[in-house]
Amino acid sequence: SRSPGPVLTNFVVSAGASEEFSAKMFDGLAKNPAIPLGRIALPEDIGKIILFLADRSQSEILIGHIVTADGGVM
Repeated sequence: SRSPGPVLTNFVVSAGASEEFSAKMFDGLAKNPAIPLGRIALPEDIGKIILFLADRSQSEILIGHIVTADGGVM
């Protein structure tokens, strides 16, 4: 299974926050030194993981693992 960290979506805006607030929040998360990648995941990043896991010819060795996609959060 997959366990995504912060993902850049419009969820915060759809929950009632302004686009400006959402942009500042995600920008702040991306600049957090605890995220070595230096950016927030995009939905496409998570999609690639799901496609990889769904293709048993690629992922058959992974049994019972949780794939954490969080940019390397320490």
